[in-house]
Amino acid sequence: MESKKCVWINPERLETAQLQGVKEVEGIDLTVSLSPYDLPSAIIGEYEQEAKDFVISLEYMDDEPRRLAHTNAEGIHAYVGKYSGKILRISIPIDHPPLDRAAFISLEPTFLHAIDEIDRAQPRARLNHRAAKYLIQTEFKNLVPT
Repeated sequence: MESKKCVWINPERLETAQLQGVKEVEGIDLTVSLSPYDLPSAIIGEYEQEAKDFVISLEYMDDEPRRLAHTNAEGIHAYVGKYSGKILRISIPIDHPPLDRAAFISLEPTFLHAIDEIDRAQPRARLNHRAAKYLIQTEFKNLVPT
């Protein structure tokens, strides 16, 4: 079984994914878009044998330190950039309860839910979270180890 899959991301693809926001400032509508530092350059799916976790990581042009942003009783851990709040890594245990029998493909909603939880706690990086969610929704089948 191949344990790691990577999909390189063309920034132009994310530009067409409606990852812009409009913010009103003193009666003027401003279009806000992702910084190049918040645009993922790759998304990686990997099964970590020792931890028995399926992990999705997002790569960026910088190497920002990470911090734990979300964890729950099922052992799901999500990490964001220490300063930016952008999503760096989400890990889900798959070889022990409650996800021991889950097919990889059925894990997609769990990853998306973790992003929603991060978004509620870290609204300042909302456009990055939207990009991460879009990439998981469109690329999940390509990230599953074979």
